Amino acid sequence: MKNVPHWQWLVLIYLILVAVPVYFVHNKLKARAYANRTFGNLLLYFFGVIATAYLMHALSMWLYFSFFFRG
Repeated sequence: MKNVPHWQWLVLIYLILVAVPVYFVHNKLKARAYANRTFGNLLLYFFGVIATAYLMHALSMWLYFSFFFRG
């Protein structure tokens, strides 16, 4: 990590923008999947968590690279 510029900011951005929303979506969809155990809810859980993680990861990386590596 010592070769990553501003790695402390990267970790903070990632925790706030990725970990918190993914954890929130995980809890909400897990409760829904346990309440109504269907294959559709199981698929919704997996795709919801994966889609949230992917979108928030892309947003956080865009913010990190555009803010810290402005030309």
